[in-house]
Amino acid sequence: MKTQGLFKSGALPIRHCIVFLFFALTGICATAQSLDEQVAAAEAGPNDSLRVMQLNKIASKDPTAHFSQSVSIVNKALAYAGKNFMLQADCYRSLGFIYRENLKTDQAIDALKQALHLYEEHRYTKGAAETYEKIGSVYKKAKNNPKAIAAFKQSIELAKKCGDWEQAKRSYKETAG
Repeated sequence: MKTQGLFKSGALPIRHCIVFLFFALTGICATAQSLDEQVAAAEAGPNDSLRVMQLNKIASKDPTAHFSQSVSIVNKALAYAGKNFMLQADCYRSLGFIYRENLKTDQAIDALKQALHLYEEHRYTKGAAETYEKIGSVYKKAKNNPKAIAAFKQSIELAKKCGDWEQAKRSYKETAG
């Protein structure tokens, strides 16, 4: 029997699947085992901005499997953020994501509101629009549709105000979905 596609032999795809699974599983184990090493490497970065970005990235990789570690990593990032409101807001948004993924709605909203406060205090409308979308997604995941829609509408209004039509479009899609 002749097969279609890339693989002509029936046994070849099985071998490829086994090899793929081996590398995928060992990669997952290596990542889980080297979380502390990743944090140490990020902390050794050349400047605070890069440290914060790397630490937030590491913390957001698998927040449900490493919840307490993820929160701890973002708190380290916050320490490096210093008085830079953009870096601080990024950290609070990362915390919001981590809490949202772990179904901790109140903590997620609190963290995102801290980011929102920083953006509003510094009149950074684009960041506020993005954060309202994140707040809406938390409420949507928690099945609180009235609050989700209100947050998405606020995001749309602010996105239009600053000319971020892509953000407005994303938030609009969320209200429809």
